[in-house]
Amino acid sequence: MKARTVKLGDLAKFLNGGTPSKEVSEYWSGTVPWISSADIAEDTIQQPRHYVTETAIQKSATNLVPTNTLLIVTRTGVGKLAITSEPLCFSQDITAILLPDDCNISYIARSIKSQTNTLVTQARGATIKGITRDVIENLSIHLPPLPEQKRIAAILDKADELKRKREAAIAKLDQLAQSIFVEMFGHPNSRNKKFPQLKLTEFFKFKTGKLDSNAANVGGKYPFFTCSRESFWIDEYAFDEEALLLAGNNANADYSVKYYNGRFNAYQRTYVLNVNGENSYVYAKACLEFMLKEFKQASKGSSTKYLTMGIFDRMLIQVPPLALQEGFADRFIKIEQLKTDNIAALTKQNNLFASLQHQAFAGHL
Repeated sequence: MKARTVKLGDLAKFLNGGTPSKEVSEYWSGTVPWISSADIAEDTIQQPRHYVTETAIQKSATNLVPTNTLLIVTRTGVGKLAITSEPLCFSQDITAILLPDDCNISYIARSIKSQTNTLVTQARGATIKGITRDVIENLSIHLPPLPEQKRIAAILDKADELKRKREAAIAKLDQLAQSIFVEMFGHPNSRNKKFPQLKLTEFFKFKTGKLDSNAANVGGKYPFFTCSRESFWIDEYAFDEEALLLAGNNANADYSVKYYNGRFNAYQRTYVLNVNGENSYVYAKACLEFMLKEFKQASKGSSTKYLTMGIFDRMLIQVPPLALQEGFADRFIKIEQLKTDNIAALTKQNNLFASLQHQAFAGHL
């Protein structure tokens, strides 16, 4: 049997999800896991936060699917995928893809995942973007015989495992840096402070960028800092200095802080922070990274969260002697170098994975 290209809609059947009424509390006191799109992350279903009864399933639009069912998010996180590890039901933001016996679920999941950009670009909606069933049904699947699907899936699974191990190593380096910080200065959120404190507005000089977020130019000469974690570039600079760049707004209050020394530009909602007095930028950045959860909790706004000078004026930062700050900076820089090396290796692994994936779903692996 030769490989063939088919539409997903001609290959699989689909089940919609739904949400039992929140007004009937008894529905939510059962033992059957019920998930929404928020419970899927890193292609894995997290620990379910809600459990419903059999009656809730019967009286609502949700559906119960068995172990080893492929799920795809069609709204609020379009394109996220997961394979169930237990029977569960799900919200209307998710569609179950029921595959025939001649399909390897891991192979099909990776084939769909390779087309995430196609799904995202077809998402529609003013505030909440989603895709229709037609979009999913029209996805093209290169379908070799089942043994070949299993072989390709095993190769991609192994490559993905190596990527995840590298990501775990990077995460451990982050944890090491945080542990050193806590050992030297105590936890920033602890009530027992080792050193004098200043308001953030006293420790830093605050400025903001002046540009719209769409001012970036592909291939620009200077870094352009927005509230995104991604890196952008621009042709003109407005700053030429050492600074920390703190994201000032984000839909989910998922703020980030970056360091740069040189010429750059910034989005109007990005805070440009200069350290006052003789203090270490490395130490200051570490403090802000510890405070990101506090920023999230203190955020203003509903649909889009944002930070204000009033919030910064209420928050305090410890000010250890400069020698201690610099001692931490020396150790931190060594860890950052290890991180940089691991990130470079991860980039190569990501490129290799992308190449393998392209070959696999073009029939050349």
